[in-house]
Amino acid sequence: TLPERVDDGTQRSMMGDDVADLFAKESLFPDEQTATRVFGGTVFSDLPIVDIPCSKNNTIMSCHTADPSNRIKIAYNSCSKEGFKNCRKGTNVAAQATGISFASMMIEQGQKFCRVRIKGLGPGRIAAMKGMQMGGIEIVAIMDVTPV
Repeated sequence: TLPERVDDGTQRSMMGDDVADLFAKESLFPDEQTATRVFGGTVFSDLPIVDIPCSKNNTIMSCHTADPSNRIKIAYNSCSKEGFKNCRKGTNVAAQATGISFASMMIEQGQKFCRVRIKGLGPGRIAAMKGMQMGGIEIVAIMDVTPV
């Protein structure tokens, strides 16, 4: 027979100790030492940067090294390259599928951690990053560079 489960009720509400626990974690918020922290054997300032320009018609993802004098492209993918055509390229489903396959491309190149620079107000903004996380990439920092 199965053991009987006892309902403990609600342990804590989100307004109480959980918020305090969230702010107590050092790794969530940047500070003076963030540029020298190590993620997966790589210093934060040397982590590859993933550029995600999101328009209403397409979501493109490209990854390159962080060195501005010697940028080397690591991976590239877009919704149209994944097989989505016409107005389907601009959907969040297409962006998530693109993010998953983009993550596998990055892992093939030996990259597990990255920084993300997102630009634009398209529907694939969050879905592309969610797809990358589903594919196994750890996103360390998110920068929004949308021009206003």
